[in-house]
Amino acid sequence: MNRQHDVAELKAFARLHGRAQNLDERLLDFALYNIDNDRCGDKQSWAKVLVTLAERAVIDGDLPTAVQLFNLARFPYAGDPVRLQALKRCQHIYREWLTQDVPDAEYWRFSSPGFGCYATGLDSNKPVVIVLGGIVSIKEQWHRLLRMAKKLGYCVVVTELPGVGENGLPYDASDSQLFRRIVRRLNGRANTDCVKVIGFSFGGHLAMNAALTMPAIKSITTVGAPVSGFFSQAADTLPVPDITYDTLAHILGCERDEVKPRLSGWGLTPAALGQLPAKVNYLASSRDEIIPLSDMEAIRANVPRNQILKVDDIHGAPNHLPLTAAWIASDLVKGSKLSWLSGLTDTLVRRKGRKAGAEWAHRNTVIQAG
Repeated sequence: MNRQHDVAELKAFARLHGRAQNLDERLLDFALYNIDNDRCGDKQSWAKVLVTLAERAVIDGDLPTAVQLFNLARFPYAGDPVRLQALKRCQHIYREWLTQDVPDAEYWRFSSPGFGCYATGLDSNKPVVIVLGGIVSIKEQWHRLLRMAKKLGYCVVVTELPGVGENGLPYDASDSQLFRRIVRRLNGRANTDCVKVIGFSFGGHLAMNAALTMPAIKSITTVGAPVSGFFSQAADTLPVPDITYDTLAHILGCERDEVKPRLSGWGLTPAALGQLPAKVNYLASSRDEIIPLSDMEAIRANVPRNQILKVDDIHGAPNHLPLTAAWIASDLVKGSKLSWLSGLTDTLVRRKGRKAGAEWAHRNTVIQAG
C-alpha cells in the first residue's frame, strides 16, 4: 500500500528544499498552487503536478530545473510508482546535464548490494571530499558542491545515505562499508590518506561512526546531525514532522512504530565521541524541530577537535543558506590548493555570522596515542 503524506507538510518542506536548490520561486508557487492531494496518479497530486512541470522543463532544454522538479516529485522517497519514475528520470536527466557541465565526471555503480556515486577531479595527488545528505536527500541535488570542491583542487565523490535514492545498502549506523568501498575504489586515483566528509543531517552521524574506525577521515562537516539525544527520549519533546518518521520507516524497512526501538542503540556515547580522531564542524539550529540541542552540546563537550556554529533557525538552517555555504567553503579552502585564502574566507564567514547573530565555539585537544 502506498503511503499518502500530509500535503501541508510536503509543501512546507518543498519551500525549504526549493530555496536550498535555488529553484525559481514563481515556478514553485505555481506548482504548489496546483497540488491539492497526495493520491498516486491523481492529476493534482504532489508527484504528478511536479513531474508534468519537470517534463516541460526537459522539452524546453532547461535540464537543471528539470532535475530540481523531478527531485521534489520523488520527495520524500520513492514510495509509489509515480515517485519511483520521477527518481529514475531525475537520475537520467542529471547524468545528461553532468556530462555537459562537468565533462570529466564519472558515474560509478557498485554492486552486491548496490549504490551509486558521481566522482570528479580524479588525481592521485588530490585529497578526497565525500558528500552525502540525510534521509530525504539524493546525490543529484549536491551538484554545486561537486563543482565547488573540484575548483578547490579536490577529488570529489557525491553519494547517498544507505536506503536513499539508489543506495541499496542496509541502513546501519555502525556499518562503514559505504565509505570503505568508495575509498577502495579511489586507490591510485586520489590521495586516500586524506579524506574530508561533508555529511548533512543523518549523513553526518554515519560519517562520525565511520571515522571511529577509519583514520583516513580527517574532518567531518555537518549540518544538524543527530548524535545521541535524537536516539533517546530527548527527541520526544520535539515536534518531529511525520515525514521524518515515515521516511526512516521506509529506509529501515520497518513499520513506523518500530522506528524508535530500531534506533534506540544508535547514539554516540561521550566515550566514543572522545575518541573521534576527525575534527567535527557542526552547524546547529536553535529551533531545530528534529534534532535536540543536546546533540550539539555532546559534540562541544566531548569531541576533541570541534567547531560549533549555532544559528537561529529550524532543521537544516534553510534561512541561513549563504552563511552555511560560506562556512562549508571556508573549511574546504583549508588544505586545498587555495589554502592561502583561508584567512580571508574565515573573515568572511565571521562577518556573515555576526550579521546573522550566530554563536561560535571551538575546541582543539590532541588525542594521545595509546
